[in-house]
Amino acid sequence: MTSTTALPEAPGVRAPARAAGFIREYGILVALVVVIIVMSLLSPHFLTYANAMNILTQMSILGILAVGTTLLLITGSFDLSIGSTLGLAGALTLGLSAHMPLMASIGIALAAGLLVGLVNGFIVVKAGINSLIVTLGTMSLVRGLVLIYTNGTSIQGDNIGFQSFVNTTSLIPNIAWGLLIVAAIMATMLTQTRTGRYFTAAGGNAEAAEVSGINVDAYKIAAFAVMGLLAGFAGVLYAGRVNSVDPTAGTGFELQAIAAVIIGGTSLAGGSGSVWKSIVGAALLTTLNNGFNLLNIGSYYQGVIQGAVIILSVAVYTRRTRR
Repeated sequence: MTSTTALPEAPGVRAPARAAGFIREYGILVALVVVIIVMSLLSPHFLTYANAMNILTQMSILGILAVGTTLLLITGSFDLSIGSTLGLAGALTLGLSAHMPLMASIGIALAAGLLVGLVNGFIVVKAGINSLIVTLGTMSLVRGLVLIYTNGTSIQGDNIGFQSFVNTTSLIPNIAWGLLIVAAIMATMLTQTRTGRYFTAAGGNAEAAEVSGINVDAYKIAAFAVMGLLAGFAGVLYAGRVNSVDPTAGTGFELQAIAAVIIGGTSLAGGSGSVWKSIVGAALLTTLNNGFNLLNIGSYYQGVIQGAVIILSVAVYTRRTRR
């Protein structure tokens, strides 16, 4: 009879592994803390209550889009039309509210977002076309609808109560409560329910999921539908926040949302992702932009920094998955 005794790991080997694990799990949060510290040292106006509320307000719409994008990436898809969908929902909210009750116009705006998401999902899944190609097309199509509806001019809201409600701060801005509620629902669904596990399985290994009896097509279409609905919700909040929507509203939000989710570590290959890390990614991007504005750094440089952060995040993810 023989016995084996496990040899203890050398401290020098264990420490780097622990450090690597810590960076994988909390690196995005550490990056956000570092940015906050640096910006606080560079600008006396950064670490104030008013600016903190400003950052929360600015990141809320991006955060909601990032939550939906996280679900989509987990199922292995992208949506480039969410910025246009946001603009359409915002325009409908303010434009229709002049002819009907505000809640009715909000309902129509949300339905429009849901419809765009469903159309995207059906085309991607049933026609088998790459989601980037499909949503690139719907991005242009929906933006055209916004231009037609607004006639190329800004729509001004006349419901001061709506604007006041969205921008009211009770502990945190009401618009930020919208983000937290959406994030809590999505995170709970993904991590604590069978439905969430099915979404993850549909993106992680579609063939195995189908063998297990999961309707992969239905879950992928549902992910697009949820994304469209959240883009519509973000458009409603956008309209309430500024009480004005121009034909270009939402332009660029799709890329920022994807950037926030990638920075948060969601797998580009599908099958894994974290809602809360995506929100931290949105907070990081918003904090950087806010700090740059306080320091009077031009928007051109902001784009360079944001691009570098995205490339670095993708490089880290790719290196991790190849190991």
